[in-house]
Amino acid sequence: MYLQTLAELGPIGLALVVFALVQPLVALRSRHGPLVAGALGAYVAFLAHMVIDWEWIIAPVAVVGLLCGALTLVGTRHEPERPLSPLNRRRLFAGLLALGVVALARLILA
Repeated sequence: MYLQTLAELGPIGLALVVFALVQPLVALRSRHGPLVAGALGAYVAFLAHMVIDWEWIIAPVAVVGLLCGALTLVGTRHEPERPLSPLNRRRLFAGLLALGVVALARLILA
């Protein structure tokens, strides 16, 4: 992936991609929660796997890898946690339900 990015976008594009992918690793200098280690391990495996294999092109693999990086970033935040309001919970549930219906319809119609 890194060589492909270098070939297609040049050194500046590669630098931007590396900068974006390294952010979860840089955030680890601060304190982190106990569950961050698992997400970090999966994210590092995802980054290493992108060097030698093409499976990062498959959307679910890439999404899971990037979500592990996002979980690492969230685990290093210093802000106190705030619970979701009931309205935001309903909105989130409605969005996920709509996404599930679209995915199911796509699966049935395919």
